[in-house]
Amino acid sequence: MPCPQCAICQGTGEVLHRDLKDFVFGAPGTWTIKQCEDPACRLIWLDPCPTKDTIAEAYQNYYTHTSGGKGQLGRQEWLRNIYHLILNGYLHVRFGYPSPILGTLLSPLALLHPGGLDEIAVKAMFLASPNEANRLLEIGCGSGYLLQRMHSLGWEVEGVEFDPACVGILNGVGISCRLGDVRDQNFTSNSFNAIFMGHVIEHVYDPASFLKECLRILRPGGRLILMTPNADSWGHKKYGQDWRGLEPPRHLQIFAPANLRRLGAQCGFVRCRTRTTNRGAWYIRGTSSEIRRARLSGSAHLPGSVRMLSPSGLLRQLFGRIAHHLFRDSGEEIIFTASKA
Repeated sequence: MPCPQCAICQGTGEVLHRDLKDFVFGAPGTWTIKQCEDPACRLIWLDPCPTKDTIAEAYQNYYTHTSGGKGQLGRQEWLRNIYHLILNGYLHVRFGYPSPILGTLLSPLALLHPGGLDEIAVKAMFLASPNEANRLLEIGCGSGYLLQRMHSLGWEVEGVEFDPACVGILNGVGISCRLGDVRDQNFTSNSFNAIFMGHVIEHVYDPASFLKECLRILRPGGRLILMTPNADSWGHKKYGQDWRGLEPPRHLQIFAPANLRRLGAQCGFVRCRTRTTNRGAWYIRGTSSEIRRARLSGSAHLPGSVRMLSPSGLLRQLFGRIAHHLFRDSGEEIIFTASKA
């Protein structure tokens, strides 16, 4: 369906990228991305975009709902144990969560994580330890790895998720999770102390009404934390139409730090702040390179996989961390935080 207007300022857009294909998950179609012509806004969005009754076709081969297993350290249990000591020690120092004394002593080693400190902080959703059983909602919680972790850290948790299989997993372990869009759940006003969403807002129709619903169900003083791709990133500037963060046709709009702060303020939030992170630079930039190779070779899918634990992956990650210190808004992801007055 046509999407002629900017979701933030209702202005018109000019074509930024055209004839885009989904090389990563193979959704059908070719797509065009526009950018708002207002220099104070510059939101980018998909026009036209899939209708609400066909968007599910874009997710048929999508895989974001993993079980949070042991991953590449699974066979090295002693390394895994040391990693978790360092992780818990850092979360104790920064956010006040409990940790063994040895973990606290080892916490400075968190600086050595290739993904940077944000890769560890996100495991506590950037939230300080609650003084009491504060309520936390995760929107787009997948199979609930982070929610289960936050529950173990003292939060009273609940989730909202579009995938019925993931809802079943969480309900099966005793954590309440609702199916569908948060705007359809009829939560009581002032219900939650915090709301977290990782890479959700770029997928939703009408992001303004989405954020207004988050504001309604937050308690006064409650916090919203979200992560989303950064349209102003170094990767987008380098790879252009091949940048992994575009992800047509699932990403309906992609924000930059300034216009995301503007939207948050328009929706009634206060203390709207953004910063960027390169915690996933190895994957974003590696996959962008593979997308470019696929497009130029005429392939229908990516020619290879991208791994962090490889020389090229580690170099991308290291370069990303260095570049981020020099250009603070150049990271591949935005971390947005805001409060309800």
